[in-house]
This record gives sequence, C-alpha cells and structure tokens, in this order.
Amino acid sequence: MELGAKKQKKMKKLFIGIGVVFVVLVIGILFVNKQVTSPLPVPSENPEDSVLKPNYTDPDFGYTLYIPKGMIIEKQSIYSTLFYPKDQSQSQGPANFIYISVVTPDMRDSVGEVYNYNPSDFEKLTGLEALGDSVNLAFDDNPDLGQWFTYTIADEVNIDTGRVKIFENTKPWEFPAGTTENRFIYGTAENIYILGYYTGGDSGATIDPREAYQSILSFKVKSTNAPYQTTLSGEYVCLPHKDTSGPQTMECAFGIKTPDGTHYAVDFGENGDLTQFVAGESVTLSGLVTPIEYISTDHWQIYDIVGIFSVTK
Repeated sequence: MELGAKKQKKMKKLFIGIGVVFVVLVIGILFVNKQVTSPLPVPSENPEDSVLKPNYTDPDFGYTLYIPKGMIIEKQSIYSTLFYPKDQSQSQGPANFIYISVVTPDMRDSVGEVYNYNPSDFEKLTGLEALGDSVNLAFDDNPDLGQWFTYTIADEVNIDTGRVKIFENTKPWEFPAGTTENRFIYGTAENIYILGYYTGGDSGATIDPREAYQSILSFKVKSTNAPYQTTLSGEYVCLPHKDTSGPQTMECAFGIKTPDGTHYAVDFGENGDLTQFVAGESVTLSGLVTPIEYISTDHWQIYDIVGIFSVTK
C-alpha cells in the first residue's frame, strides 16, 4: 500500500510538471506572436467621422491634411514636411512624427534630397504586389541589415482618389526600439507623394497610431490642372477599378494606358465609333483631358484614372 501511495505521488508530480511546462510554452508562444505582429489601427476611413480637424494646407503644393492638435510643423525643404508633438526632444530630433514628401518630375532621379525617397527604393516598394510581400531596402540588399530595412505590404486603403498600399517596417534603422514606420506611396499625373508616420517606442511624447493613420487617410491633393488639349499615346485597355478586393464584374470601360502606367477614360463623343480599336492595340489620339477632380458624376470615381480623354482626332 505504501509503495502504491508513493507511486501515485510521483505520478501526480509528473502531471503537475507537464502542466507547468505546457502553460509556460503557451505563454511563450503568445508573447512571441505579440512581438512579431503589428496590426494596423483601423478607424473610419472617412476623416469627417473622426475628431481631427483640417488645420494644414501646404503653402508650396496646396495639399491638405488633418493633423492632431498641438503639433509642430517643420518644413525640412520645399518637398518635405514633418508634423510631431512639441514635447519631443529637439536635440536628437523627433522619433514619432508624420511626414509628407512630394517628388516632382524634376526630382524623380534625386537621391537624399526628398525625405524617404530615392529611385531604387521607390521601384522596389512599388514592385511588391500581394499582401505580405516584403523587400529589403538596405544598401546592396545587405542581409545583415535586413531586420532594420525590411518593408512588408500590411494593407491597402483609399487615399484621395487612389488605392494605396501600406508598407510597414517594424524595426526602422536608428529609431528607438519598439518604433514602427508605416509608409504610403500615392502617385498622381503630376507628382509622387511619399506619406507616412513613425509611432511607438521609447521616445517621450508619442503619437497615437490611430490619429497618425487617420491623418494620412485624410490627405488630399489640390489639382493645379484645368482641362487641357494634348496628344496621348498608349495601349487601348479595359480600365482598372480602384477597389480590387471584392468580386469583379465582366463589364469593360475602355481607356488608354500611357507608358508610365497612367490611365485615362476615353470619350469618342456621340458619333464616335467604339469598334475602331480593340483591347491591347497601340493608339495615338488627340483631344481634351478633363482631370478627374473636375468630374461631378460618381460614375468614373470607381476607376483608377486621372481624367477623361475626349477624342477630337
């Protein structure tokens, strides 16, 4: 009987030990998952539904932005502007901030002159396609530096009139531990806009990532283009939709895709022959371009276009 009691005690201790190990393993897995995932805040995509108010219009390019109250606005150059809490250290520079950079056509080949832009990084990021795709932006793709320079497509959202990918870096170079950068690239017929924010980490006064996210969603470009006459060359194509996440219909609205990837809807007028071209054909046409900002109807807003091209010849 005594031997049986000792055996039962040993078995009880064994089960308790296994249970403790199991609990430790579960806690460890949960901790690791918490460290490696960085879910984006998802407030309403409608800035008018948020507490933020429009309080900034860029004096050089005219874009507007909703930013949290109490922000310092720092113009680094005509091309780049930072927004950050006034209580952050000025000696070392802010570690939590929102930034807007404008890449004009004459700056497309520049390196280091526009904040967070160089042609190589731009091509690598815009070359990513699917959610979860990543790229190392370290010099020469150095794998030893990859942990600080890796950007991953975390989501896709609507900004202004475009559909924009979010590139996330959970360990940006030379920023305090725990900092995350979210970068957005929005292109128009005129400029490339590099938008983003750094949040989190031990940096004193921090920015709420939900407010930073809402600020970027509120970004709008002021078009300087009035309708204009031009000649366009490109491929005759079915126009792409802005939102490609849901079911796609078989209908096809035709337009022109220029060599730089820009799409224009095509209007041949009441007497135009819509059968004179076929999809995939190269065309050169002259006419009037009406920027999408000038179009009041909602019909064309579902397409990823910069304007309507009314053909004259």
